[in-house]
Amino acid sequence: MSNPSFALPGKDEVDVESVKAPPRDVRDILLVLSQARTDKTLIEKATKILALPVPSANDKEVLNHYYYRRAAAEEVLANSKGALESLKKTVIEFPSSNVALRIDELFQYSQQEALRGNALEAKKISEQGLTMVPQSIRGWKLSFGRQIVRYCLVLGDFDCAKTGLNTLENEYSNLVSVARNANYLHRINWELGVEATRALFFGGR
Repeated sequence: MSNPSFALPGKDEVDVESVKAPPRDVRDILLVLSQARTDKTLIEKATKILALPVPSANDKEVLNHYYYRRAAAEEVLANSKGALESLKKTVIEFPSSNVALRIDELFQYSQQEALRGNALEAKKISEQGLTMVPQSIRGWKLSFGRQIVRYCLVLGDFDCAKTGLNTLENEYSNLVSVARNANYLHRINWELGVEATRALFFGGR
């Protein structure tokens, strides 16, 4: 066996000490600092939300708002267990009377169950949410449909996945047929996502 040579680097090797970083623009530095401030702001906001005491009021809508924001804060801090516990309270103990918020709660709850490895429970929650979607916000049917197909695949139920795909295709075709423009479907889900974000940072639920 031949001994490896460490004398001189070959033409395909790189002398690490001779490598120089590319020139950095002031805008690059400002961008990094801006992102760092944003992350810090989110964490501080989430921490403050978690420090809030449970409302003394018996109003279910107030408690719904409290636990939903708490779940979002736990998610920001990467505490999936805490997020699941708060969402469970939101959905089961203090469900919103607003159907759009109720549907959003179920969607978030199913995702958290899936993250904890409970695909079967996540599928059941998504199916429950799907049955509640009214025509006025039917874009949610696509969101729940995609989730259900994904959970079927995780569970290894390919017949379920195939049925879900067929249903999803029909729903998509129905939505496209009534869409005013190509951005219609994207706008539906985007607007709902904005409302969910406002719940955490601006109390907009």
